[in-house]
Order: sequence, then structure tokens, then C-alpha cells
Amino acid sequence: MNYGALLHGFDPVTALLWWGLMALAIAWLQWETRCFTRFSVWSVFAILLILHHGTTTPIDRLVSYAVDGMRLSDRASRRWITSLVVMFLGLPAAACLVNRTVGPRWVAFRERARQPELGDGRVPVFVVIAAFVCLLAALVQFQLTEWGFSAADLLLGRLTADEYARARDLVGLSQDIAGSPLKHLLRIVFWGVLPPVLCISVCYASRGSRIALALGGALALAFGTEGLMSGQKQPMLFMLVAIWFAWRLGRGDRTFPLTRPGTVLVALGGVFAVIPFLYNLQYPGLSYMTRVLAGLYRLTSETNRALIYYFEFYPERFGFLHGASSGLIAQLFGLTQGAGNPERAVPVYMLGADYLNTWNVAYVGYAWADFGMAGVILETLALGAALQLVHLWFEGGELGPLHAGTLAGLAMAAARFAEVSFTATLLTFGFGVTLVLYGFLGLARLPARTAAAHATPSP
Repeated sequence: MNYGALLHGFDPVTALLWWGLMALAIAWLQWETRCFTRFSVWSVFAILLILHHGTTTPIDRLVSYAVDGMRLSDRASRRWITSLVVMFLGLPAAACLVNRTVGPRWVAFRERARQPELGDGRVPVFVVIAAFVCLLAALVQFQLTEWGFSAADLLLGRLTADEYARARDLVGLSQDIAGSPLKHLLRIVFWGVLPPVLCISVCYASRGSRIALALGGALALAFGTEGLMSGQKQPMLFMLVAIWFAWRLGRGDRTFPLTRPGTVLVALGGVFAVIPFLYNLQYPGLSYMTRVLAGLYRLTSETNRALIYYFEFYPERFGFLHGASSGLIAQLFGLTQGAGNPERAVPVYMLGADYLNTWNVAYVGYAWADFGMAGVILETLALGAALQLVHLWFEGGELGPLHAGTLAGLAMAAARFAEVSFTATLLTFGFGVTLVLYGFLGLARLPARTAAAHATPSP
């Protein structure tokens, strides 16, 4: 990286204005949702969105030149900054709108629809069945994948960086869902159903259920093993965070203690232990400090840097996609994708067809690639309203393990809105799938809270 390029052109006044805007957005979102002090469907998503697109934004345009040697147009920079402002102010605005319009009626409906907690702590049969279905899907997906190496080779550091890169590309090709309904279904079960079932199992395990503990352990082993062997660092990180929150929720702790010593230690452990360990598997020749810095860069600038290119290349280079940024939506409605999905079209254009990875970004990038600024505004308002309705549904009283696990699963799924498209999060990464299962299985009418907890929260 050309670090000198990061210093040249840096404007401290603009940086202060941006961070002031971020402080306003954070304060407004906290006022409407309490997501930074009380765990909710907003909490993980908000933290990840701030890390990816709020902390280093004043230098991320310079990072693009330092990393890729590409100078971005002023037009793309204006689009990028405007979309980020719409996103960070539009989300709390949507929450505010819900709180002051449909919110009270929604809370009243919630109070009628939910019954007092039974408190027997037994794992429902359908949760056990769902866990076995997820384990079966993980096993089938594992068998259909061409790994190119063993788990022992990976964990014992027997692979060079080049060997690991080739094996990772082979995994990606063998798991490509194009033209394979079975692989698409397996991906939805693995990414969309397994995590919330894991969270529900952990919540029951936190209350002493041995069956839930065994199910949770098996699901965590399946998810973590395939995540590590696929060459992706996020599955392991997301799983560990999900287990931690699910355990706390299962024990009745709804606080989101960002400044508590335990939370700080968990965060430091992730940055200085877990992330360097995962990077060492992928790049065994890197020094420890290089791996730490690479992890910090991945958490902050990398996604924002990739996002800028969406505003550079759409619509001038590839044209607006009008909904076809999602391969599934394109297939269902017969839409033309042109150069393909944005997460592939952008890096292939820059690095060539031999590059097999994707550059995923927050939902606003895909919204822009589909419909321009209108898409950014509409998807932001729709997402903010949806998250706030889910948030209000799970507020009020002590949640039972089934509802607490569902909330943990939804919160982790919602975090994907900060990293992939709106439709991918809904259809593949579990947010929409969890809501459908929650309603289909009748979870909304199962015992939700103790009989003594009837207080209706203020928005």
C-alpha cells in the first residue's frame, strides 16, 4: 500500500464534519432504538455499518488510490458520500417514522398475540428436527464441495498462501449455485436456517438443556468447520459473536454493554487473537502485526473502498440493472444482468476474468447499481422501517429461550445488510428465512415472556 497517498490530499476539516455527522446519526439511532445500550435486531448491524462505512470514510477515497492506483472521479465521490449520508440519516429517520405512526398499534397487536411464558425449558420438537435438517444439509454440502486439502493441512499450517488461494478458488467454483437448485437450497439452509437454529439451541442450553447443548455443539462444529475450510474468515467470527449474544439473551440479559470490561476483552480478543489466527491460515507467511493491521483494514476501509467503485462504474460502465443485481431475482423475472452481479463485475473489470473472488458491499451499493439514488433512498427507508417493526415486536418483558434465540439469529442476519445486498440478506443469509419460519411454525404465538412482565416499552 502506498501510505504516502493517504496523507496527500487529506482534509481535516472535511473529516471533522463527517465525524460530526456520524455522531448525530449515532445519537439519533440510539434515541429511537436504544440499540447501543440494549441488545436488539439493530445492534450488530449498526456497529458493523459504522465500522465499515463510518470510521475511516474521510480517507477511504485515498485508500482506493493507495491500494489500486486508481483515481476516482469527483462524480463518483459525490454519489458515494451522498448515499452514505442518506443511509446514516435515513435509517434512524425510518425508525422515527415507525415509532410515531404505526408503532403504537403494532405494540398493541404484539400484546394481544403473545401469551405468558410457560417456563418448562424443554426444547420444542420442531427445533430438534430443524437442527437435524441443518446438519444433514451441511453434510451434503460438504460432500459436494471439492476441497483440495484436508482440515489437518489447514489447521497445522501445511499449506502455502498460493496453495490455499488455489484451493479457495476451487471451493468457490464447486459451490457455485448457478444452474443448480440443490446447491442453492443447501446454501439457503446452511447460511439462512442453521445460524438461527444454533442461536435457539444456545438459548435453551444456557438454561440447562443438555439436548440443546449437544445440538448447539454439533451445529457450531458443522458451521465453523465449513467456514474455515472454505477460506472465509467471517463465518467463524459471526458464529462466535452469535453464540456469545445468544447465551446472554438466553440467561435474560438484554443489555448491550459496549463499555463493560467483558465486552472490551471480547472485542480485543477478536482483533488481536481470533482475526490474526484466521489470517494465519490464509496467509501463513505474514507477520503477526501485519495480520492485525489486515484485520483492522478489513473491518474498516476495505468494504468502503469497494463500495466507491459501484458509484464509479454504474451506470456509465455497466448501466443500471433495474433489480437484476440479484441473480435469483434476475432469473425469476427474466431480467438481463449484462456484466453479471456487481460483486463480480467490478473486480473482474479491474483485475481480469482470472480473479474469482467477489467484492461485496453494503446494501446501498446494490441499491445504486439497480435504481440509482431512488433505490438508495427507498431501500434505506424500507430497511429502517422493517428493522424497527422487528425491534418493537421483541421488546417488552423477558423473552423465553425460543424468542430470545430467534432475536439473536435475526440480529446476526441483519448484520449482513452491512455487507451484502438487500435481497441476498433476505433470501440467503437468513433474515427473511428466519421471519418466515418464525411465523410459519407459530413462534409468534408461543410463550414469549413471563406473566409478570406486561410493561409496554416506549419507542
